[in-house]
Amino acid sequence: MTRNVLGLHCSLASGAVFEALRDVLPEVLFHCPDLPGHGTSGGWDELQDFQTQALDLAMEAAPNGRFDVLGHSFGGCLALRLLADHPERVRSLVLIEPVKFAAADAAELEDHWLEMTRFDVAMARGDHVKAARMFMEVWGDGTNFDDLSDLQRAYVIDRIPLIPAMAPSITEDIHDVLNRLPAGRPPTLIVARHNPPDIVRSICDGLQRHMPQARQARTGRGHMIPLTDTGDLAQVVRDFWRDAEAMDDAE
Repeated sequence: MTRNVLGLHCSLASGAVFEALRDVLPEVLFHCPDLPGHGTSGGWDELQDFQTQALDLAMEAAPNGRFDVLGHSFGGCLALRLLADHPERVRSLVLIEPVKFAAADAAELEDHWLEMTRFDVAMARGDHVKAARMFMEVWGDGTNFDDLSDLQRAYVIDRIPLIPAMAPSITEDIHDVLNRLPAGRPPTLIVARHNPPDIVRSICDGLQRHMPQARQARTGRGHMIPLTDTGDLAQVVRDFWRDAEAMDDAE
């Protein structure tokens, strides 16, 4: 049976981030929309909540009935919102380094904000080039910003205002997602790189406290696991889906 998977990408990327994963999981039918302001999708309404716009678009792209969700970074936060709002639609959930800062320990969160101070200052000054460079240093795939092509740099710079637009939903949890996650379901896997930064580890542990059914896995070398460690990620996810099916059969 074909597995229908809704893939939700990270900020400043597009649904194409899952192309490599699609190639190594041929048994899966991926539905990977470009979120508002990304890829080939239209712009976003700056006067409206960004995550709500993203959720509306994701649900339009979702397959009928129940489906599996795979979300990376901001896409992982969006996956949690989807689960909270539409629990009956989600068969299983894979979160790859979700940046749900509201779930992190306060001390780790404070240290992370200090690390991001240069980004905040650059954004406040309207220096989107510097802000993009600072953001990629922390949350990129290890590629030097200046080594990107002109087209790639322009793509990131043009969309860097999306980062603060996403903040209320992932930092303040304005939609009260963490308190609305269904108890015990669905099967959930939280994936992080080997030796993750303290803020990533804290988010993963915090989410597991909110989702006791979740288990954690480590694979990859950096934040952009779907791109840099596709094969290893595919095996981890495939094993998780197999175990989740066995649990369903047992019930």
